[in-house]
Amino acid sequence: MLISGSEPERLKALGTVSGASERYGCDILLTVGKQLTGIQRKKFPEDFMSSLADGRLMTQLQKMGPLHRKLLVLEGYGQWTLDGELVGMRAFTKHQMFGLIFSLAFEFGVEVLRVKDMAETIDLLEELEIWAGKEKHTSLLSRPGPPKDGWGREADDARGMHILQGFPGIGPNTAAAIITQFGRVPLEWTVKNADELQSVPGIGKGRANKLWEALNDPKTKS
Repeated sequence: MLISGSEPERLKALGTVSGASERYGCDILLTVGKQLTGIQRKKFPEDFMSSLADGRLMTQLQKMGPLHRKLLVLEGYGQWTLDGELVGMRAFTKHQMFGLIFSLAFEFGVEVLRVKDMAETIDLLEELEIWAGKEKHTSLLSRPGPPKDGWGREADDARGMHILQGFPGIGPNTAAAIITQFGRVPLEWTVKNADELQSVPGIGKGRANKLWEALNDPKTKS
């Protein structure tokens, strides 16, 4: 993590002080492999509003262009009147703020994250460095498992409903009706037995048996 020398000591302690980040219009620069992630940090509303007024933000956005990932972190939420105006900033409204966020995201490819203070910025940067260092991000590719009972065990019906709801158009009510009608999930593996499932890398005997039992009569496991 490369940190601009103009940043507070608490932030500079996260990485290496370098002018490289400023060349990309950033305060913090993450370099992982060939991927560059730039973070511009501004206190809100004072620093953010002044950077709009003096054109500094636009200059920084232009420098951020070559980056693979661009992030603007706003520290603080400001105070807004009931009419939606920012306290202390004449005639600046929430509608204008929304418009700026849309422009940053859709015209400049810069995501905006709001945090409470510098402590949250530090937490965010530490998590971002971990995230950026991963080869793959699969958390959104999986769905929650079936519900468990008070002992942490999955009921057979709950497991079956979970499987069925993976099919298009099958919600909880339809899944429950199928289980009630057939007494189990009316599907089977096309392999002959659980042993064949173990040929898949990462599937051992225990997992193979559980997979087999989810769609077949446990007595036909082998």
